[in-house]
This record gives sequence, structure tokens and C-alpha cells, in this order.
Amino acid sequence: MKLGYATEDFAAYDKSILNFWTSYEVGSLTLAAEYSDLDEYDSPDNDGDAYMVMGNYGFTDRFATTLRYAELDTDLKEVSGFSL
Repeated sequence: MKLGYATEDFAAYDKSILNFWTSYEVGSLTLAAEYSDLDEYDSPDNDGDAYMVMGNYGFTDRFATTLRYAELDTDLKEVSGFSL
């Protein structure tokens, strides 16, 4: 588990991100999740959050598959997608 915080001061606004990440592994399966609280994300008054969930399964030492879903939801933008 990891918890992080970052901030940057700009002339017109102060940007900050609070991030939490965790993963769990059992056998050949790895599960992970991440959440970010966004304050003034890339512009003033653009707040929101983002998250990601992921699963990875190693079939052999050389072959694995990962499935991931991620979403960003701010006052100005909504984006989501799957990765395989």
C-alpha cells in the first residue's frame, strides 16, 4: 500500500493530487487498485477524481494477461477505458 500527496503552485491556482495505491498477490494472480483525489487538475476550479483497477494472471513464467479499467472524472472532462 502507498499513499502520496503532491502540490504545485501556479500564478492563478494551486494544483494538488492525493493518491492511494494498493496491490495484493496470491499465487499467479496480482490484483491492484488506485484512487486519486484531484484539486484544480490542469486548470482552476477543475476538481475531480480518478481510479484504476487491475488484474494480472501469470499463466507461465513467460506469458501473462492483464485486464485494467481506468476512469477520470473532473468538472471539465470524463474519460474511461479498458486495457487488455
